[in-house]
Formats: sequence, C-alpha cells, structure tokens
Amino acid sequence: MSEYSVIDWIGKRKNMIFVGESGCGKSETALHFAFALAGQKTKAVHLFDMDQTKPLFRSRDVRQELTEAGVVCHDAPQVLDTPTMSGGVCHFLCDEDSYVILDVGGNEAGARLIGGLAPYFSRPDTAVLYLINPYRPWSKDVYSIDRVMTEIRCAARISSIHVIASPSLGRKTSASEFLEGCSRLIQMAGTYVEVEFAVVMESLYESVKEASPFLLLPIHLYMRYPWEDDSMSVPIT
Repeated sequence: MSEYSVIDWIGKRKNMIFVGESGCGKSETALHFAFALAGQKTKAVHLFDMDQTKPLFRSRDVRQELTEAGVVCHDAPQVLDTPTMSGGVCHFLCDEDSYVILDVGGNEAGARLIGGLAPYFSRPDTAVLYLINPYRPWSKDVYSIDRVMTEIRCAARISSIHVIASPSLGRKTSASEFLEGCSRLIQMAGTYVEVEFAVVMESLYESVKEASPFLLLPIHLYMRYPWEDDSMSVPIT
C-alpha cells in the first residue's frame, strides 16, 4: 500500500484527539503528528498531554525536543491517580490559528477526563483517532476490542472515531511481526471496524509497504528510557 503523511490525512482539520487502550501507540503517534505539523510552520502547535492514568511513556517526556521544534506542550500536575485537566484546552480547540493534539489516557478513567469536551468532537475541524494494537491483551479478540472501545467512547462521549492500526511489539518489531499484526486485526475485527491507515516504524516502511493491507503512515519513535539500549526493546505485551 502507498505511504500516507500527516498533512495528507489532516486536510482541513486542526484538532486531533488520540484515544485507545494502554500501550496502543497513542503517544508516539501524537508526537509524530505534533512534530510534522510544527515543521509546516503554518500554525502554532499545542500538544496537551492528558495521559495521566499511566506513569510511563507519556508525550511530556520529550518536552525539550517538542519545545525546540516549536511545539507548546501542556500538562497539569497529577495528584495520586486523579487525572487533571490542563488549562486552555477549549480556547485552543476554537483557535483557528492553532493545531491542537490531545494525547488521552489509555483507559476508561483517562477517557472520562475529556468527556466535558464532547461538544467539540463533532466539529468538522476535529477528529478522534482510535488506535488498536492487536498485540495488546485488551485487543486479543473482537469482543475485547468492542468492550474497550465502547468503554472509552462512552466515557469520553465520542460519537465518531477514525480507527488506526498500530501493530507493534516495541522498538524491535520485525517486518513479519508488523504484517502478522495487520492480518490478525483483519481476521479479528475486519467486519467490525474500518481501518483508515496503519502506523509503522519508519525503519520498517520499505520492508512492508508492498505487502501491507493498509495505507501506511511511517512514524519516528521519539521516546526512549534509561533502561533501553541497542540490545533491548520495551515489549508491548
């Protein structure tokens, strides 16, 4: 399948909300969108990190790189396990001179945080992207996918979503594993969800582009942690 780009997909949209189960690749994809949009230098880019229900792998962890690229990163201090809404979300969602990216927590509690923003989700300039990683335990079959998707959509009061495939086992995912994940998702939920495109590590794109059943958005992985080195990956299992 052919390559997609962030600009190809966005069109006239200005607000992107990323939701999905924990470990589905929301933060990495949100970061890719943020950096790509900042590179256009047409509008201010605001990334709101609302992923407070999981203490690891949050987009705020690359704040320095975001700032250097011209992205304004917003987050609010977390008190225990209580999600906290960052200020300014509604203002920038309505600001025609700003791109807005919301990286939302990966479960029902995280999704509930943005429920109050539901009136904005139906705007023609706004899209909700729901990522599915078929290697995650919460996406092991169509029933699991339906349950988690329904919980998140109901908690966030989301009426319409764009489903994105994100087959991944971490940084060391192979081309065959990516393609197997695509096939697994089609077999499990092919008649239940319509996948608009799949995100794939840019290093795998050339190896999978001919065999992929989906349009592909190659993404760069920005987040690394101290325990990672060239011989290790962080498996998403």
